[in-house]
Amino acid sequence: MFRTDWSEENIKFYVDDVLLYTFVPKKYDDKHYPFRKPFYFLINLAVGGNLGGAVIDDAALPQKLYVDYIKVTKL
Repeated sequence: MFRTDWSEENIKFYVDDVLLYTFVPKKYDDKHYPFRKPFYFLINLAVGGNLGGAVIDDAALPQKLYVDYIKVTKL
């Protein structure tokens, strides 16, 4: 299960309730932290990068992404 906690101060990313990364902006202005405005979901199957690991085994590709549901709550 993937989870993202998005607040006016930071964005936290979890997998199976384990905190993997916290984004804290350098400044709280529209250039460095525009996340105080309404946004929409864009869900894809991106691979690689720092969060998922830099090395991808091409033998594991192609893959499919199935989304069971998206739950949005406001605290």
